[in-house]
Amino acid sequence: MVNPARLPVGRQVKHYRQKNGNRSVAVIAGLSGITERYLQLIEAGRKIPSADVLSRIAAELGVPIGALLSE
Repeated sequence: MVNPARLPVGRQVKHYRQKNGNRSVAVIAGLSGITERYLQLIEAGRKIPSADVLSRIAAELGVPIGALLSE
């Protein structure tokens, strides 16, 4: 199993989702073209999104991709 502590992407996605208007998983997932479950797995550090998916999530969150890749 992947160690979630090594995947800052999920933490950052959740942080910016909550910080920027506290939008729900359903809203961000729907606007990003992914399922709620997939976004939940990303936020939990269990899935690593593709560059395309990460780009769409970043766009919906209104942050640069780099913000999701750093601690």
